[in-house]
Order: sequence, then C-alpha cells, then structure tokens
Amino acid sequence: MLALLALLSLHIYNYIAFLFLLISLLTVFTVPGIRREKGWSWIGWMFIPFVLGISGWLMNGTFEKTLNFIGMYGTIAVWPLLLGITSRFRDSRWEEVFFRIFIWATTVAVLFYNGQLVYRYFAMHQQFELLNQQHDFSFIYRTTFSKISGIHPTYFSLWTWIAVGIIGFRYRKQWKGFLVPLVVLMVGGLLLNSRMPLIAFVISFAPFAFRFLKKKQRLIWLGLFGVLIALFGLSRFSELKDAFNTNQLNSVNIRWQVWNCTTEITADGGLLGVGTGRGNEMLYDCYDQKGYVEAAEQHLNSHNMYLHFTMENGWIGGVIFLLFIIGLVYRFRVAQQSDFGVWLVVFFGLCLLTENLFHRQPAVVTFGLFVALTAFAKRTYSV
Repeated sequence: MLALLALLSLHIYNYIAFLFLLISLLTVFTVPGIRREKGWSWIGWMFIPFVLGISGWLMNGTFEKTLNFIGMYGTIAVWPLLLGITSRFRDSRWEEVFFRIFIWATTVAVLFYNGQLVYRYFAMHQQFELLNQQHDFSFIYRTTFSKISGIHPTYFSLWTWIAVGIIGFRYRKQWKGFLVPLVVLMVGGLLLNSRMPLIAFVISFAPFAFRFLKKKQRLIWLGLFGVLIALFGLSRFSELKDAFNTNQLNSVNIRWQVWNCTTEITADGGLLGVGTGRGNEMLYDCYDQKGYVEAAEQHLNSHNMYLHFTMENGWIGGVIFLLFIIGLVYRFRVAQQSDFGVWLVVFFGLCLLTENLFHRQPAVVTFGLFVALTAFAKRTYSV
C-alpha cells in the first residue's frame, strides 16, 4: 500500500514523513543483522538533500518556513529505508508486480482523465469555443486536465514517461503485450505537452534506444516520434521564439526573469547561501523591485533545483547537490551496472533544470520510491 502512494499521488504530510524516518532509523539501529545485508551502503547518500535542508536551517533559516522543505527532502530518504528494512520488497516478484501495476494503472488514468475531458468538451461546448478564441489548444488542454485530475500536468507527465521507460527497458522483448499501454502513454504524454519531461525523456532514452534498436527500427521510431512531437508539441515549443520578448510573457521567458533574480540572490549568498526557506521570500522581493508582475503575482519559485540549493545553501551546497545526482548515476552505472537506474536518475536530473521537483510530494515520493526499488532490484535491466 505504501508503494502505491507514488501512483495515487496521496500526500505524505511532513509529520508523517518525519515519523517514517524515525521508525525506519530506529529499526535500522535496533534490529540485528539489517545493516549487514547487501545494498545498504548507498542509503546514506539519499540523505544528502535532507542534510542540506537541516544545515541551511541551522545557518540562516527559520523553522516555520523551513519545515516544508525539510519534510520534502526527508521523504526522498524514507523509501530506501522502508524498502531496505522490508526484505520482501527485494524479491524480484514484488518488484515485477509493482511495475506492471504502475504501467497499467497509469494507462487507465490517462484514458480516464482524457475521457472526462472529452465529456466536458461536449457538455460545455460553448465555453470551450470561447476559450479556443482566446488561448491555443495546449493551454486549454493542460488547464482542463489539471482541474479534472487535481494533478499538475508536469508531474503527471513524469509518470507517463517513466512508464514508457519501464516498458522500453524491461519489457521491450514482450512489446506486443504492452503495445496498448505504450501507445496510450506516449500519446498521453505528448498531449500533456510538458516540455522538459519530454526533452529529458528524449535525451536520456535515445542513447540506450540506439543500442537495442536495429537501424531500420531507429528510423521508424525517430520518424514516428518526430511526427507526434510536431503534431502535439508545436504550440508549446513555439514559445521558445519569444524567449527574450518581455512584452509577451510565456512559460519560457518568465523563467528568465525568475533565474535573473535567483542568480543575483545566489551571488549575494556566497559560499553558505541565504538559508533554507529564505530563498523564495527573497525572490518575491526581487520580483517587486524589478517589476516582474507575473512572477510576483504567482509567487514563482526558482524553477531549477540546482540553482535553488545554490541559492539557499551556497556554492558549497550547490556542488554537494550536483554530486548527489552524479553519485547516484555512478552507483547505477558502475556498482550495479543498471542501465535502467542510470536512465531514471538522468531523466530526473534533467527535469530538475526547469522545475523544483523536490518541493512537491508527488515528485519526491516518485523519485525516492523508484530509485529505491531500482537500487534494491535483483535484476539490473541493462541493454
């Protein structure tokens, strides 16, 4: 049931995350023999974001504003501890069951929410026609999908592309049995049109795909994917041409405003940063000073986890967080020789360039859970 939290997007509130951490740590240090079992050497690594959050609070932060961040970072470490002390999850049968459930449940969710969207379109045709005159298809689709599902399109997009990645690495030899979910998930991911998850998937998956696909298959898949991106993604990617046009704000150029303020605060923070929880407040002040109205009204965060840790924990913290991601890639590539694990961390690592994923429960639960499952896996799924 705990493993399904990532799928259902149920929130592990901060006090529950702390409770899980406490119970897990007590179990680790009190139950004989657990720490001697294979696979525990890497778990301390998963505490790095949590330690950065605590250290930033001790330096300059205030507990009330810091608690949310520390709870999020702690959740990343909860899953490795829980799965580590529950040896049955190391059995490949449990792992197999979970990933199959995840693929099919995500497929059903894509169909269900899109079915609701189609129903609403016909039920409120006039309202949609009015919206269509003011906004493009992608904006209307993403906004409506978010209201229907209660999930931000970016986070749902993460799940769709992770499910596609699981099929590609683990079930490509059984692809006929997963053809329906593969098509549904790919079309669903492209309809959601979240740029960075899509770009991250293409960049991270392409090197592995070229290894296990034959020459003709590469051309077919590249052509198919190119056509689908052209059909579904053209409106979202067209925003790139206005990246530096401040007179016509969109999700691209508003990030330049955000990053402009973030880098200024980072420069002032120096080696140790401004403290956990203080970064966002200082960003809001910067937006007001520079006249960034949209960013100020929406209270936008830094939209880059690497910049965020550098801003709040200084250059030292930024380097440590980067090493956290690189260290996980190294573990999966060298110690475990798991191509799936490498792809998973690189995929998330690229998404962190434009989103503060570790500040939202759906993302931290998904990241911690999938990394833990892959690290404890008995099969490595290399290509």
